[in-house]
Amino acid sequence: MLDIPGQTVVITGAGAGIGRALAIGLVSRGAYVIGIGRGAEGLQETRRLCHGPGTFEQQIADVTDAAALERVLGAVVSERGSIDLLINNAAVQPRESLREMSVAAWTDGVTTNLSGVAYGCRAAIRVLPPGRTAVILNVGTFAYLGPEPGSTLYCSTKAAVSAFTRALAVELAACDSKLIVNEWIPGHYRTRMSLNTGEDPSLAFERLLAVWQASRQAAGGRTFAEAAEVLPQRSLRSRIKSLLLGRRH
Repeated sequence: MLDIPGQTVVITGAGAGIGRALAIGLVSRGAYVIGIGRGAEGLQETRRLCHGPGTFEQQIADVTDAAALERVLGAVVSERGSIDLLINNAAVQPRESLREMSVAAWTDGVTTNLSGVAYGCRAAIRVLPPGRTAVILNVGTFAYLGPEPGSTLYCSTKAAVSAFTRALAVELAACDSKLIVNEWIPGHYRTRMSLNTGEDPSLAFERLLAVWQASRQAAGGRTFAEAAEVLPQRSLRSRIKSLLLGRRH
C-alpha cells in the first residue's frame, strides 16, 4: 500500500478540474502538494477546498515556460529533498476547427498540451536527485481514437503525448534512471473541459492511487486507463514474427 503522508506531489493544471480533485484527495491523505497553474484565482480556490493533514502550496507558472518549470521543481527539491510524484495534467481544449483557428491559438495549444508535458519531464530529469525513485504520470486521453469535430488540436497533441511517454521511458531505461514515466488516462469527468459531462472528478483520486502504486512496481512506458493497465497493441513486425514462429512448430 502507498504510504501517502509526507509524500511530495507536484500537479500542473491544479487550479481546476481533475488537477484540483487530485490535490484535494492527496492533501486529505497527508501529502505535501505543490499545485502549478497559470493564474492565482483557480489555485487559491483549490487551496480553499483542500482540508486534512497534508499541505497545498500554490505556484504560479506557465507550463509553456521550460525555465519557470525547472525553477519551481528545483525549489521543491531544495526544500523537500525530492519529488515522489509529478502529474503533468495541464492542457487546453479549444473546440475550434483547424480552418477557423488562428496560428497563435494552434501554437499555444501545441505548446501547452505537448511541450508543457515534455518541459515538466525535462525539469524533473534535470533537478531530481539521481538514484532516487520517482514517478511521472503524463495525463492522456483516448479521444483521438474517436475524434469529434473541433478536436483536431486536442486529439493530435494528446496522441503525441502517448508516443512521447513511451519514447521517454526507453530513453530513461537506457541510462539506468530511477525515474518511472507512464501515461495515465483518468477517464471522463464532469469538468469545464468536458463541458460538465461525465463522472464526479473526485473519483479520479482513488484511481490515481492505484496507478501510482502500480507504476512504482514495474518499469515505465505503460498506459493506464482509469485504474487498470492497458496492454499495448502489437506492432506489425511483432505479429509477423509470431506467425513465422508458429509455422515452424
